[in-house]
Amino acid sequence: MTSLEYIGPAAAGRLFPSAHGRGLSPQAVMRAILDGSKSIRPGTSRIKLRAVRSPAGWLTTESWIREFIEALTADRVDAPPTQSVEARGLRARALLRAKGW
Repeated sequence: MTSLEYIGPAAAGRLFPSAHGRGLSPQAVMRAILDGSKSIRPGTSRIKLRAVRSPAGWLTTESWIREFIEALTADRVDAPPTQSVEARGLRARALLRAKGW
């Protein structure tokens, strides 16, 4: 059995990549744990960062952060293409015409 090194939201935030090299705020890590990120694939639930609740607060691990980032990347990259703005506009007009507008 492997020993896991648990880290808090502040330390976990520093492990996330960011544009300015500062990582994520502890609040952003907590949102990833509690709310997760909505999947863009139809019929798929939210993608959440795995964590455990302890008397010291929420704790996660470096490997769980890697899994979360990989799941988000796979969700975004492998997702089916969405409709273009023009196609959505045509569909909306057709629905309005069908309802008598």
